[in-house]
Amino acid sequence: MSDPNTNSSEYSTGSDVPLVVSLDQLADIPRFGVYRLAFQGGGERFCVRGKNERGIGDTVHPSFEDAEKQSLLEQRQYADRQARLAEQEAAAQREQAEREAELADDYDGFLADMSPMQKGLAKKRLSKVLRFSGEVMSRKEMIDRAAESGALETNTQEVPRVAPMSKRRINRADNREHMEHEKRMKEAGTKTIYTVNGYEIPKIAYEYAQFLLKNKIKGA
Repeated sequence: MSDPNTNSSEYSTGSDVPLVVSLDQLADIPRFGVYRLAFQGGGERFCVRGKNERGIGDTVHPSFEDAEKQSLLEQRQYADRQARLAEQEAAAQREQAEREAELADDYDGFLADMSPMQKGLAKKRLSKVLRFSGEVMSRKEMIDRAAESGALETNTQEVPRVAPMSKRRINRADNREHMEHEKRMKEAGTKTIYTVNGYEIPKIAYEYAQFLLKNKIKGA
């Protein structure tokens, strides 16, 4: 799309505006320019040049003043659209740069040996935002802060996959229900609970914290 460029300001009266009688002449009128159009049988109208090369869509006005006002309005609208498009393009470029930087970040080497799928899953788990100590932050940020302050602690605990009966349920259950529940607990076995500074987290986040501690990264 060409830059907005009008010739309406060059003319002090409508009689000075160029008269267009052919497509060749129309091609010489710049975008947003004002020109005269003669009608068969007499009479003229003032038009504002649009973007169609054949003049389709050019607005028609009864006076030069009306045409000039329309030209100025269209120029302002065009400039506003171009500014919005430029802003959107700049925002898209910033987002793309941020995505590329995020993909390139291997978390101080923690993700270095992972496949792209594993990296994506690890970043998804670590970037989840939760509330820690009254502050909203990602799991990674919580771990990084603890490491930087020298207060990073990790722990694991084996717990039954099937939780024990509550006291209320124990009081209501008969011997058969107790035995069936104990059987389910035995068959299900245990699972590992991972914690960092007392917060239960996914295994990958625990492994990230362990990585920082082992390699003494971020002051850990």
